[in-house]
Amino acid sequence: MEESLSQLIDKFYTLKERYDASRQTKISKIISNKELSNREKRLKVTKMDKVPCVGCRRAVGSVFSVTRNGAARTFIAKCGDASSPCPLDIQFIVADRINYARAIAGGQSDINDIKTRIIIGKNNMLFDYSPDANATEWFSDLSEQLEETAQATGKIVESNIMINDNPENIAELETFKKYFVDEVLWGYNNMIEKYKQDVAVGETSSDNVPKTLAQYYIDDIAMWARDINNLEYPEMFVEHHNNRYILIQQQNPETNYFFNASDDKIITNTEGARPKPKSRTLSAAKKTPKNTTLKASK
Repeated sequence: MEESLSQLIDKFYTLKERYDASRQTKISKIISNKELSNREKRLKVTKMDKVPCVGCRRAVGSVFSVTRNGAARTFIAKCGDASSPCPLDIQFIVADRINYARAIAGGQSDINDIKTRIIIGKNNMLFDYSPDANATEWFSDLSEQLEETAQATGKIVESNIMINDNPENIAELETFKKYFVDEVLWGYNNMIEKYKQDVAVGETSSDNVPKTLAQYYIDDIAMWARDINNLEYPEMFVEHHNNRYILIQQQNPETNYFFNASDDKIITNTEGARPKPKSRTLSAAKKTPKNTTLKASK
């Protein structure tokens, strides 16, 4: 089963934390040695043996790196033995996340800026403040920039709407709410009114109605209310502040408010193979003593 990018990120930092903790333990032992001077401690730290690799457990160390490349970061975890590394090789690329609201606001600001420059250019052409040839070329370039910026911003706006304000999801939610009110609640209220009328005229056949109503509430009303609530608020959790528990309901998860600046990519995902423990089997001579026979008991 392939791991997702989020699972791979968790694995990367779990392995790195384990490696850093082992290294810090070795350094702490040297630093806490009161018999050594500060100079001797620094020298011992620089010359201490490498921490075992998190993959093969050999004393060759492990390499963990995060490097930026444009709008993305590259994560690498590998064996510290460059000449004969173990299979540990984890590499993946994580694109920068851009906030929809900021991207849309930035795009709209750029559009307004280009429009203002176009208006200034038209005025310069109208009142002969600029040579016609230069002004025409300048105006053509700005018009092209305006079209490209407007298209890019429009795609971001459309993507944001489809993810966070999807018309189909909203219509589906409204349909469920209408059915809940018009059918489920109406049926419940209708049963209550009929029960009241039967009680008023002394109808004894309605004695089991309260139990029926209670079961109807459990099987229908509570179920529909829960499903509608989950559909309207996919993200629900409880926070604790000042000895108070607060229910937080969100119509969209936090991740929905961001989009990737480029594509995420998993390059390799191979964990190191730990060495097999040496066999501790006894030698044949020790397991089977020579010239040993069993004597039959008399």
